[in-house]
This record gives sequence, C-alpha cells and structure tokens, in this order.
Amino acid sequence: MRSKPDIPWRRRQEKLEKRRASRRWWARLWASRPAWLLVGGALSFILTHGVESLNTLRKLPSEVEQTYRVFQSWYYEDSEWTGTWSSREEGHIEDYRQSETPIKLSLSTEQGRVRGEMFNLSVCKLNPLLLPVLVEGEISRGRLLAFAFAYVQGEKRRLYSFQLMRSQEEPVITLTPIQDPGGLLPPAARLVHRVEANGVSEGIRANETVEHPDLECEEDALEFLKRLRSEGHENQQSAERPK
Repeated sequence: MRSKPDIPWRRRQEKLEKRRASRRWWARLWASRPAWLLVGGALSFILTHGVESLNTLRKLPSEVEQTYRVFQSWYYEDSEWTGTWSSREEGHIEDYRQSETPIKLSLSTEQGRVRGEMFNLSVCKLNPLLLPVLVEGEISRGRLLAFAFAYVQGEKRRLYSFQLMRSQEEPVITLTPIQDPGGLLPPAARLVHRVEANGVSEGIRANETVEHPDLECEEDALEFLKRLRSEGHENQQSAERPK
C-alpha cells in the first residue's frame, strides 16, 4: 500500500487541526454563544435589580439550609417530642393511666436527633451519684430509639436502652426497654406531656414548676456518701472487735 503523498496543502491542513485541538477551554468558552448569553443575562439582572440582587444571591445558600432544617423538623415532628414527659403529671393520673414507677424525661429534639435527661427512681436507689442520667437517640418511623448513660469516673457508661412510642390521640408516650441488664426500667411506662405554665400563678412564675416529690431522690449525693462512710466505719469497727 502506497503512503499518501506529502503535499503542501496536506501539511497546512494538519497544522490547522493541531491548532484547533490545542485551543484552551477558556478560548472555547470565550467563543461560546451560550456563555455570552448567560453572562449577559446575569449583568442584566444585576443592572435591573441593583446591588441588592448580589446580597440576595449571597443569602440563597443560607435560606436553602434554613428551609431544609424547617422541613426536617416538620418531618420528624420535633415540636411534638420536645418537652417534659413524666408519670407524675398532676390532674392526669387517672385520665391517662400514668405509670406507677416515677419516671421523668426532659427532651430536646432537632431534625430527628434527641438529647435530654431522665429521672429514674431505680437509679436513685442504686446510686444517686449516677444522676443526671443523660439520654441520646433518634426518631425513626415515628418512634424514638434512645439509650441512657452516666459518667462514672469520667467515663461514659451505658445504663440501658429503650424506645418511645407517641400516641396520636392523647399527649402520652409509652416507654419500653430494649436492653436493660440492671433491671432499672419497668416493662412499660406511660408518660404524659407536661403543660408548661404561662405567666404567674399563686406566686409561681413560668418555667418554675414545683416538682412532684416522687420525682426527686429520697437521698441526695451528699447524704449517700455520708451513709457509705458511716457504714464503712461501722464495718471496720466490727471487724476489729475481738471475737
């Protein structure tokens, strides 16, 4: 097979092809008609709406993020879970069949993620130094899956895990244990949503609720330590007595 003759016009054609292929992206963009239409449209928008349009464009990302957060809060029903729930809400004991076990949950929910504190009388009796029992969890398919933990000598120790189901007909959540190796939770507990007071009523301001006595430890941390010290001293004396 014969090779193609090397004639001048062919050499010029090859140089033109190489030159076209070596054109940079900005050169192609410069020659692009759609790009100029886009730039022209942006300039026209700015000139028509003034400098304020630039501020609007800068705010768009934050506005989109805020809208997303609002949507997430609505989807997970944050406001329906947030607040105080307990088994000792005055005036609702017979109406909503509250649990006999004193339990209180104070929850804060944001985009389906839950944090809060929990009062559990069983933990008080075990060791009041474990208080406050902290709670973390997530809302999944209309229920809250959470675990409770305490800090022991600076280390995070899980106490138990549980789930909460919220009623659609009454302000009640039902707590059931998932993993409870210490037996600190009842088989099921119905907790009622606390109605926060507004204004001043009988000398009590808003957010200054008088807590039910069942939702407080019978023995605080200091008394617990004193009792342990006293019992330890008595045990030591009895061990030193001659038999």
